[in-house]
Amino acid sequence: QSYTVFLQQLGRGLRKAPNKDKVTVLDFIGNYRQAHLLPLLLTGRRPDETHGVMYQPYKIEDLADQLAEDCRMHWDLALLDVFAEMQKRDPLRERLRTEYWRLKERLGRRPLRLDVFEGSDFDSREFMEPRHVGSQKGYLRFLEDVGDLLPEEASWLNGELEDFLRDLEKTHMQKLYKVPTIHALLQGEQLAEQVPLEQVAQSMQRFYEDPRLHVDMADKKSQGYQEWSISRWETLAKNNPVKFLSQSSDFFWFDEINKIFHIRESVVRTQTPLLVAHVRDILGYRARQKLARLYKARDKVHRGMRKDDA
Repeated sequence: QSYTVFLQQLGRGLRKAPNKDKVTVLDFIGNYRQAHLLPLLLTGRRPDETHGVMYQPYKIEDLADQLAEDCRMHWDLALLDVFAEMQKRDPLRERLRTEYWRLKERLGRRPLRLDVFEGSDFDSREFMEPRHVGSQKGYLRFLEDVGDLLPEEASWLNGELEDFLRDLEKTHMQKLYKVPTIHALLQGEQLAEQVPLEQVAQSMQRFYEDPRLHVDMADKKSQGYQEWSISRWETLAKNNPVKFLSQSSDFFWFDEINKIFHIRESVVRTQTPLLVAHVRDILGYRARQKLARLYKARDKVHRGMRKDDA
């Protein structure tokens, strides 16, 4: 049921050992609906890549050139016909729905956005920004599509609170500054209507104490940030996340005179613990998503440097 686990299990069998010249794999497929994706996995590609820019299913006969050196695939012709037919009946929307219920069963609860990112083989953006025709965007809409939306959440659709959550899901983040900025408004299980700029700066300072986040502060302007005074964090907060949230969103604004960061009063007035839980989930998801991209980009640069050295 998991592409990653399938490859891990197969990889264990493929480990070399003395007097070992082959491995026999008996795959009793429980999740037969995805059996036609196994040839793609053998090339090292993710199944969700088959729905890339062109949205075209793969052809098994085109995979031969993508195998590792000295590897070959031989398929029964009848099986090729079965796989081709299965691809026609496996639209991306249904794959995502199947993946959601698989993840829910494994977790024993309804998956959060962060769960989808960490536990699914599909690009998490497909659950928030679906590319299949006729789908509305946002995780709430995905939950509605799979029939797992709570009554309170259903009352948010087509209203201000859905717009607010969508705003958080899609806000542009060149850096992670916006995450601790919005976190500053979270006080316990409630959203505060306003916080002083100093409190935003303190939230940013605490956020970047996590050593995993150093990769987000690797630019020259951020050198020595661990030793910055709170006033320098205030300047950064004012000139970057507070400024851009106020400019790009209808839900945040900044009082320049009193140095107070605000969230729309009507959101605070109508908030519930469930809404706050969604806000926390979105912030955790966006931070984890961005961090993964940063590490991937850093590793790519390092690999390029090692290649040049060689």
